[in-house]
Formats: sequence, C-alpha cells, structure tokens
Amino acid sequence: MRFFAILAVLTVFSAQLHAVTRADSFIFLLSTRGSNLSVVSMINPLGGDPAIMASREAVVESFAVSKSQAIVFSEWLNPGTPDAKLLLKVRPDAPPLNADKFNLSFYPDISSDGRIIFLGSGSSGEGYYTCSTDGSSLTRIADHGQIMKAGGARFSPDGTRLVYPISHVVLPNCSDIGIMDSDGTNQSRLTKNTTANCTYKFPTFSPDGKVIFALENLVSNEVGLFSIDPSGAEGQTEIVFWKDPEKKIADIAVSPDGKCIAVIHGGATQGENVTLLDVNGAIIRLITTKGLTHRGICWKSK
Repeated sequence: MRFFAILAVLTVFSAQLHAVTRADSFIFLLSTRGSNLSVVSMINPLGGDPAIMASREAVVESFAVSKSQAIVFSEWLNPGTPDAKLLLKVRPDAPPLNADKFNLSFYPDISSDGRIIFLGSGSSGEGYYTCSTDGSSLTRIADHGQIMKAGGARFSPDGTRLVYPISHVVLPNCSDIGIMDSDGTNQSRLTKNTTANCTYKFPTFSPDGKVIFALENLVSNEVGLFSIDPSGAEGQTEIVFWKDPEKKIADIAVSPDGKCIAVIHGGATQGENVTLLDVNGAIIRLITTKGLTHRGICWKSK
C-alpha cells in the first residue's frame, strides 16, 4: 500500500511538472569553466542532463538566443592587454560587429524580427544601440547616463517596446525599471524605488507582453522577484522574496508559455544553480550544473 501511495504522489508531481513546463522548449544557459572556457548548454526543462550546444576558449560575458536559436554573444578580444575589447559576435568565426566604433558592447537581446539591442561604449558614445545581425543600421536610441548595467534592455514579444533598468533620479546606488518604444521614444519609469541601495535587475517581458518580471536586489543580498504592469497602471506585485544573505541572482528567463520562470542563483558556499519556479513563486525543481559559473539564461521554443 505504501508503494502505491508513493507512486500516486510521484504521478501527481509529474503531472504538475508537465502542466507548468513545455516539452517543446529548451533553456539555454551561458556558463564559464575555469578562466577562459565559455559553454552554452541546452537544458530540457522536464529533466535530463544538459547538452553542450557550443563551447569556446574565450571569456563570454553575456548572450542572447533568437527565435531561430541563433546565438549572439559578447566576447572579450585580446583580454589582459591595452587593446582589450568586449564586442558582439554572431558566430565564433565571424568578425565582431562594429569593432571600429565600440570598446564595449554587451547585454544583447534579439527581437522577433532579428534586430539586436545592446549596451555600447566607444567612439559613438555610451548608450543603448540597435543594429541588424550584420552590424548595419546602427542606431543609438537611448543615453547611457540614465541606464544601470543590470541586465540590459529586452524586447517585448512583438518587438515594439523595450524594458530596461534605469538609474534613480535621487537615491544613490539605486535603480528602477523603465520602458520605451523600440526606437527610444516614449520613455517612462514603471517603478518608483524609495529604498537606498536597492536595485531592480534583469527585467523581461512575459511571452504575451502583458507582464514584466524583474528582480529587486537589496545591498544585503536579499532578493525579491516581482511582476510589473507594463502600462504602469497596476504597479508591481511581489511574487517571492529570498531573505538568504548568501543568495545571489544572476539572471531570469520566462518559459515560452508564460507558466514558469528559470532563475540563476547561488552564493559563496552553495555554488550556482538554476531553479524552476511557477509564476506564483513555488519551486518546481532544481537544475544543477556543477563546476560552472552561470552568466546568462534564455528560454526558447524548439
């Protein structure tokens, strides 16, 4: 009888897991091993070992995956030298995009129609830029002075809007979440932070564009996961709050069906892991990739 009771519990758990995750999607995880090996792994959210999709002997700081699963990444060139640059590439063997204009280009994202948004610094000035995948049509759309380096901007599902961290107008070491059209117009602030040393990070749209998910990080490493109304009318709602001083959140990704959130988290003693949550903050399961430092995460349909 006890065996059948346990079997019934496992069957219910399996049904719940399949109900809140998609079998036709993959999680892409950017990690580093040692000092200069970067790995992009593909993980089935329903279980199984991660599969290495790409590996490269280079330091890759951030990446993005397109709808067609093409990868854009930000890689250090000539590290440790006066000529060191952090530049975007669309393939390992391809030349970096706009290398003559930038010393730093990072936190890329790719729209549904193939445009790239990234944070850039160089001869063209500091700010958010858009370009096509070959580097053409380069356009500066927002000033860097109002933007925190806390996850970069991300496109809405239809590619018409961008959500991004924005520095606080009064409080030091603080940020809010801003939203703007994809050409940089109609900028507005969605959150109104009133706590010193508190930053909002890694904002991202839900697949239907009706919700923005973001992290709030206090100086003590206390972290909250929030949902935010893109119109600004309904404010924000706390989903879950971690009061563990060891907790460090590196990035979040939302499943293509909008039912789950993948969170990179870890600390000095427990290492880094990826945990799947439902949109109410309940833990579904833990994904562990030992021996790696995780730098970014995306969740895409097959």
